[in-house]
Amino acid sequence: VQAWSQVTEAPLLVAERDGADVLLQWQTVPNATGYNVYRTDDLASPFQLIGQTPGGSFRDGGAIAAPPDHYYYVVRGADAMGEGPSSDMAFRSHVELAPDGLGGYHQVVAVPFLYTLGGEPATAQAFCEANPGLERIRRTIQPCGQHFYVICGVPIFDFDMEAGEGYYVVAADPLTLVIVGSHDPDYRPGLGGSRVLLKSCPDCTGPTFNVVSLPYHAAATTAEGLCQELATAGTPIAAIQAFLSQENRFVDHFCGSPIKDFPLVRGLAYGLLVSDDIEWQPEVW
Repeated sequence: VQAWSQVTEAPLLVAERDGADVLLQWQTVPNATGYNVYRTDDLASPFQLIGQTPGGSFRDGGAIAAPPDHYYYVVRGADAMGEGPSSDMAFRSHVELAPDGLGGYHQVVAVPFLYTLGGEPATAQAFCEANPGLERIRRTIQPCGQHFYVICGVPIFDFDMEAGEGYYVVAADPLTLVIVGSHDPDYRPGLGGSRVLLKSCPDCTGPTFNVVSLPYHAAATTAEGLCQELATAGTPIAAIQAFLSQENRFVDHFCGSPIKDFPLVRGLAYGLLVSDDIEWQPEVW
């Protein structure tokens, strides 16, 4: 007689940096007597069991400075009969700033869909404190492209770092950012689901770019792949723009074109060119 686990719900996984460790937390789910924690450093490779715990948290000691660029985590509730479904994914990522050609370093960084610092919603100044060496953070107010800068350490300048957006960051010296966050299965683009992620600008003369984060475990791996994903979902876009930080310039891939395609790098943000408002839920691993 085949026995099946009575755990039928997936935990909602939240990840934060806690000193040198990655702290994973989740709400317990019905019928689970324990939880299995899995990790991989490559989404093309199997997840490996790294710990078991009876409660709703697990600490991956020393994971912040560990060599892989990315760690991905899932948690499954378990009982005597087996395991329930996997949580959505959490991750720890290293994002390296590139030389800007002017003596400094810069990058356009993706903010996770579920991202907190110290248990609170992330702000620009808190992001500066979590990544010593940062000098400035710029937010592009969408959809019409106004810019707003925060100078790190000057508290009169600050803003909330919105889930699903991208931010331009600057440092004087080489710097690798550490981003710890997770995917929110209930995430909808914008504030409280009321503002779409990809928004047109009614006062602009043509299509407008939205600077957006992709999930750190996005299924699409190239610009054209993302174009096709959006087209298949019934929300086609005109082009995708990447910031080539090493060359200090932007490059556009026009959807459907065989030229100027580029890989999508996990942890970086991209511009998506739209003529109409689009609500879109990215495909993930």
